[in-house]
Amino acid sequence: MKKMISYFTVFLEKPINFFARFLPYPEQEKPGEFEYWKSKLLFILLVSFLVFGTVAYIPSLIYSIITKEWIIAALDTFAYLVLIFLCFNKSLSKRNKSLIILGNIYILGIVLIIVLGPFGAGFTWLFLFTIFTGLLLDFRSVIYSTLIIFISLCLLTILIIPDFSFYLKIMDYTPATWLINVVNFVIANFLASVSLSVIVTKIYESLEKETQLINMLEKEKKNLKDEKFKAEESDRLKSAFVANISHEIRTPMNGIMGFAELLKNPNITLEKHNKYVQLIKNSGEKMLGIINDLIDISKIEAGQVDISISEIQIMELIDELIEFFTPQATRKGLFLKHTKTSDCKGFVIKSDKLKLNQILSNLINNAIKFTDRGGVTLMCKINQSDVQFVVKDTGPGINAEEKIQIFERFQQLERIFQPTNDGVGLGLAISKVYAQMLQGRLWVESEPLKGSEFYIEIPFEYKHKQ
Repeated sequence: MKKMISYFTVFLEKPINFFARFLPYPEQEKPGEFEYWKSKLLFILLVSFLVFGTVAYIPSLIYSIITKEWIIAALDTFAYLVLIFLCFNKSLSKRNKSLIILGNIYILGIVLIIVLGPFGAGFTWLFLFTIFTGLLLDFRSVIYSTLIIFISLCLLTILIIPDFSFYLKIMDYTPATWLINVVNFVIANFLASVSLSVIVTKIYESLEKETQLINMLEKEKKNLKDEKFKAEESDRLKSAFVANISHEIRTPMNGIMGFAELLKNPNITLEKHNKYVQLIKNSGEKMLGIINDLIDISKIEAGQVDISISEIQIMELIDELIEFFTPQATRKGLFLKHTKTSDCKGFVIKSDKLKLNQILSNLINNAIKFTDRGGVTLMCKINQSDVQFVVKDTGPGINAEEKIQIFERFQQLERIFQPTNDGVGLGLAISKVYAQMLQGRLWVESEPLKGSEFYIEIPFEYKHKQ
């Protein structure tokens, strides 16, 4: 069946494409959908009727004029004009065009039976009426069309009664032959049209399912390609991460080993001794930060991060952060301050203090690290159902592309080679995950050369999942 439809479609493709240049070809539906095939069938029927109708109309009109069959001439002309109107009209819907062409076929069949009687093709057109109804509309419409034909033929039985003052060729039927023809036609027409309608519906459904399956396979193929690309990208980033992490660990380790060796010299001054000790301490803190980040991201990857809920005094947390990071900001000549609304004072939330502290510490540390002039401001605001923290800096800002990537794991590795950047660039990725684990959210608003503002919102009370 599929091959037959394919061959039929290929056979009609060229004439369809030719007439599609001049006629409004229905393209509203997606290829493969149920209505798409009906639209295409309607277009094929209109093109076929236009071609064969033009060939048949001219000799039929000439013959009707010669034989003075004015009714036939008028009917043929009307049907042909309606056909031209349907072919070139772009405003009518597909259903309205189908109804008009079916009505035209029905009227043509009835008139031919009346005017030409047994010598015309009236019953043939009525048969086509129900067949095309099944193809263009639906099964219910086939039932209605068969009922309409049955009622119409019953009404035409009146014309079979003799002793009329006028003569029509339908009167050439005897009541017996008329009755036999009507009964046989209605039964055969009903069985044929219903069978065809059911078959066509099944074919439409089969084609639609096949199209859905193809679309699903294409979607799965695209998803597999995307997953493959992500996996390859992840491998590439992780390889770069391993290469860079060795550099980041080696640098403070070399500092510790080098300055420890210098401390062995008994002749160094106290000032140099203290300086070397401080440098060793700084290198140790850098290494500790790197190790902590690696441990945290490993726990996150393994799903082994636990939540520990406790009461958090907002102002107490802010004061601790300001006190801790002030020396770091002062060494760079930056200010570090906090602003808060009056309702922050004494406000308590229930969340994981350690993780909230780590999120804010990462944000403040990054702000100080990437800011050369001005300073950093930590702001607090109480909303309707959550508390909002904002870490604002006067640094270089972040462009739109970086704002998308900045919270992704292993996406900050390019910045490692900047001299102002210490660490492996996992702090924001860890902070993003922790914010989500605390049922909050973390985002950034920034423009190049205008500084950055990192926002984090945490609900007043962590809700345990059932």
